[in-house]
Amino acid sequence: METRMTTIGYSGPLERAWQRMRLILFSPFDLGKWIVLGFTAWLANLLGGFGGAGFKGNLNSENLAHTCRESGSFITGIFDHWYWIVLGAVALVLLVGFILLCLCLSSRAKFVFLDNVVHDRAQVAEPWKRYRDAGNSLFFWRLGFLLVAMLVFVALMGGMAGLSFLARGRITSPAFLLPLGLVVVISAVILAYVNLYLENFVIPIMYGFDLPATEAWQLFLEWWKRNTGPFLVYGLFVLGLSILVGITILVVGFATCCVGFFLMMLPFVGTVLTLPIWVTYRALGVEFLAQMDPRFDLFAAAIAQAAADTNGAKTVLDGDDTGGETPPPPITPGP
Repeated sequence: METRMTTIGYSGPLERAWQRMRLILFSPFDLGKWIVLGFTAWLANLLGGFGGAGFKGNLNSENLAHTCRESGSFITGIFDHWYWIVLGAVALVLLVGFILLCLCLSSRAKFVFLDNVVHDRAQVAEPWKRYRDAGNSLFFWRLGFLLVAMLVFVALMGGMAGLSFLARGRITSPAFLLPLGLVVVISAVILAYVNLYLENFVIPIMYGFDLPATEAWQLFLEWWKRNTGPFLVYGLFVLGLSILVGITILVVGFATCCVGFFLMMLPFVGTVLTLPIWVTYRALGVEFLAQMDPRFDLFAAAIAQAAADTNGAKTVLDGDDTGGETPPPPITPGP
């Protein structure tokens, strides 16, 4: 693809995304539209937030050995009661099934939510059917990414356990902590950037160019190689925005005597209440890509399509029944 020489900005895309959010949600305000858009945003972000737990206490060989002995006694006790094994296996199958179901639903819903934001509408059934193939492609890619992330986590935990035995209690020394901490931080940053790029850029590329997930990643990486710095800074920019949003939510929560916290913790209700944030964030990645090449401007393409549909309908009313039959030209990623 050709390179477009342009200045890459961050405040400009954010301002345009904010203005589009105001147009979609407040011009005019429609409660029914909010609920439908909130539902698609809620589905799109199922399993979207994964938290992490910290380690407490000193990680050394004696503590780890004691933990292993306790774990061994616990496992032995479980094998003495076979029904615990059955219950554990059933619970594990149900948990895996639930995660896969949420992953599948959210993968297709991401395209439904994006389609509603791009075209300023609130639909579920029709785009849900239309983006079946795209949703399936995204589901399998995300499933592979989730498995890779789990393998990285297991490898890091295994490395920490191995070092604790080899160090014989000296795992808390900087000679062991610094390299291990560096590996953990680098791994977390890489995984976070992959997820960020998937949400903000790869999914819109799949949507706009009708590409499967792997080909969309290939197309995005071509642009990433040409604009590595701006794309890396974009991650820091989004991180800063997330901190500001978090502070705002804290202020609102405490200002409402924690009632706001309770409402935002409710499934679906919290998404509807924070819908302006979700719509702005969904539009931000599209606006950032659009400044690199007009072929990435999904909003301009939607406006052109709406104009073509309007002209086609007018032609039909004037007596030419062929005008409304011609679809608008598709977006193509060609050179």
